[in-house]
Amino acid sequence: MSHDYKSNANLFDPQDCPIPSRSRLHHLLPIGFETEHVESLTSYTSRVAAAHDITAATLFGWEIAPLIDRKFLRHSEQRANRSSLLTISFRPLVRAINGTGAISSDFIDALQRLTLRTDLRFLTMITWRNIFPHMHLLRATRAWCPACLGKSTEEKVKYEKLLWCLDAVKACSLHGRWLHTVCPFCNRNQPVLASRTLPGHCSSCAEWLGEDPTHGSSETESLSGHELVKQTWITDQVGQLLKIGPSLSNGPERSRIAESVKRCIELSHYRGESAFAKGLGLPQSSLNEWKNGRSLPALDSALRICLATGTPLLDFALGRMPHHPTRKINPAKVTEENKKRYRHPRRWTSTEVNDAEHTLRAMISQQPPMPLVNIAKCIARPSSSLYLKFPHLCTKAAAQYKEFQSAARRHCVKTAIENLDGVVAGARNLSLRGVALSLGCASTTLKGHRGLLTARLAAERRKRSRARWRTLEVMIRNSIISDTPRNLRQIAKHGRCSHSSLYLRFPKLCRRLATRYQEYLKHQSAQRKEELCLQVRQAALFIHLDGRYPSVRRVEKRLSRSKNLRSSSIALEVLREVKLELGLR
Repeated sequence: MSHDYKSNANLFDPQDCPIPSRSRLHHLLPIGFETEHVESLTSYTSRVAAAHDITAATLFGWEIAPLIDRKFLRHSEQRANRSSLLTISFRPLVRAINGTGAISSDFIDALQRLTLRTDLRFLTMITWRNIFPHMHLLRATRAWCPACLGKSTEEKVKYEKLLWCLDAVKACSLHGRWLHTVCPFCNRNQPVLASRTLPGHCSSCAEWLGEDPTHGSSETESLSGHELVKQTWITDQVGQLLKIGPSLSNGPERSRIAESVKRCIELSHYRGESAFAKGLGLPQSSLNEWKNGRSLPALDSALRICLATGTPLLDFALGRMPHHPTRKINPAKVTEENKKRYRHPRRWTSTEVNDAEHTLRAMISQQPPMPLVNIAKCIARPSSSLYLKFPHLCTKAAAQYKEFQSAARRHCVKTAIENLDGVVAGARNLSLRGVALSLGCASTTLKGHRGLLTARLAAERRKRSRARWRTLEVMIRNSIISDTPRNLRQIAKHGRCSHSSLYLRFPKLCRRLATRYQEYLKHQSAQRKEELCLQVRQAALFIHLDGRYPSVRRVEKRLSRSKNLRSSSIALEVLREVKLELGLR
């Protein structure tokens, strides 16, 4: 029976059955995707390595490192021990894999090319790179909840959450306990990604770090009261960020943070930016930079601001701030210490009024006069209350102190002008501020005579500069003729300048000093070699007279300083000559 093969030639056309591209590594599905319990990229990497039955170091050195275009990883395929790249070249940057910087971006691109996945960026914080800086964002070591790891064992899926990698998250809200950072078996901290890292296992002793979730935690591990509420709120707020990340087409804009900070200051019950920063324990300069968009607040600072104003962290990051206060009581006033600080002032009694008036009159008559703030501290009343109770006396005290300050400033300026040469010569810092410090006054006091002082300070700077260069020239000349010359860098360090500036100022002297120093070094080297040869000869002769063979090891023990003779060809040649003289081989 004959078959017509030509008529069936197009029966299996390859174009009708397209073959999908194949990934080099397993196309594993990330765990907890689009939830607040999403796994971290380092956990995913260790799971991919375990799926191929290799270590994380082998996976990184042989597959991932060649795809990362970094100076310290270039030509990694030509290195002898490629498996050590993770623990040597890349070790200081491992924790940045889960972050927002270039290291995280490069690692994501390399792993996505190997696994053909397109969603690995959501296993890191890179979605929020325009909102939170990388500083103080991630932990330096691993952290975990033993109860969560034990629960993952029951579900037969072992992984570590991205939440645990963030420095702001200190506890597990599901089990109400602090996160662990030290292995209970070997008492060691765990790197974020080590050579033999496996999810839930210690990278040093390979012990299982989880425990049965039904077992209760100890009192030191469990949270209670205000701390439990605070840590639960922090975990929930950060979890909402991780949950909504995949649904954002583009990352949030940087300008949203400045708008959110401004709105938080307006919504708070603090009066002004300074009081807001002081109440939250934040530097006012940093708060001002956040408000003006010059820098970004760290995740911990953003959580502190959101907690103070009752604003969800997600709304703060996306700029969706409410138009009315959501919290009537400031959390800074919750503690007992702050309750005492902000309590309402008690009423005045007649005795207290008389005593306060008597004290106030006595302090007004004192010389030198005191500022009203210090007087109020002595009476144990705020200055505003004193102004309301004794307006005339307080006005008089303020006027006296103002006149005293004006007289002090006039005296300071008069002293500076009359003794200008002595003041400028005695100032360590040749600036307007330095002169003011030497006089014990503020720099604003001398602004009226800025022109005269500036000219005098410039003259003094030139004078000191010429004296310094003359001193350095003398030092160089003395070093040239000295038996033990100094190095040019040592002279530059003594003169608080660079050796290049010395070359520009004294080129011929510096060349002479360099030549002299090289001759000195050669002479010292020759002396050391001559001394070594003499010691080797004496040691070999002494060992031979003692009836023993003068071997290299025995001669080394007889030297005054420990020396490896095998690294000195001259010493070995001298020892060989001594052996020939003694008739030894």
